Amino acid sequence: MKRFITVIQKHLGITRSEAVAITFIASVLSIGSIGSRLWPTTSTHEHVTAERISQMLDSLESDRLNPEGGSPIPSETRAEPSRSQSTDSGSAPRPSPKTPRVVNLNSATTSDLESLPGIGPAMAQRIIEARTRRPFTCAEDLLNVKGIGEKKLAKLLPYVKVP
Repeated sequence: MKRFITVIQKHLGITRSEAVAITFIASVLSIGSIGSRLWPTTSTHEHVTAERISQMLDSLESDRLNPEGGSPIPSETRAEPSRSQSTDSGSAPRPSPKTPRVVNLNSATTSDLESLPGIGPAMAQRIIEARTRRPFTCAEDLLNVKGIGEKKLAKLLPYVKVP
């Protein structure tokens, strides 16, 4: 290896450390290109048809329109897959969406708060911190929590209660 680096130094007129760096970079590039040809990557992503994406979007839209879990949208209005195309029969059934339930703000856990619409882990933590400083006396006290405004409060009012 020393002899190879010495030859590179003499032919290119560079220092020893530069020759070592060039040799290293050339080796990494060679191994990388050979490795990618010997071990091609396989896709671990599920290939989804446009029709399946349309079904997913329709189900999300129906969940948004019926947050209380009321009467479902009639099946004839949903996009049904055509019988001529093959469907993915081996796929696992979709988990049922979490429907928010009424939560007591002064005793709710982080996971209870996260089940509310528009509340993520950080917002749930801020609500709990506000509650430890001063217990909530009414639902409008949520306006004192950073990140909750009039619109978010309007979405939350059907799902929160304060004793």
